[in-house]
Amino acid sequence: IFNISVTIWNIISDFQGEFSQWTLIAFIVGSFYLIKFFIIKFIGLIFLEKQISNFAIYYTFLFDKLFAIACLPLLVFLYYFTYDLIAYSLYAFLITYTIFFSIKVYWMIRIGRKYFGIPKFYLFLYICLLELMPTLLVSFIVINAI
Repeated sequence: IFNISVTIWNIISDFQGEFSQWTLIAFIVGSFYLIKFFIIKFIGLIFLEKQISNFAIYYTFLFDKLFAIACLPLLVFLYYFTYDLIAYSLYAFLITYTIFFSIKVYWMIRIGRKYFGIPKFYLFLYICLLELMPTLLVSFIVINAI
């Protein structure tokens, strides 16, 4: 949550915003992950598939943590670099996120099909509703904030 919040804060205010702005962003990012957690648990409870919902939570948060770890060197580099690279940082984070998102979707489809026998249609719905839609929504909010 910290790295993703700092990343969004960097894109919006170029590390020049107030601390209250960063705390608001951190609260929104934390709320996003909390809501995502509860939605996945709720869907697992409705369909009586707790094992699959635990799998989805584990892999979703695993790849998001790996994305945050990959962003840390970029954030440190951008903060201490002498030139203004805000336009390039947006592309660097977007490319990094796209790579991690693609790997996450690939492995969730592969493991979901192979070990749990989940139909492709349900995997497609999961990816669109709980992975792709929130990503597009957050992207839209960040782009409008710039």
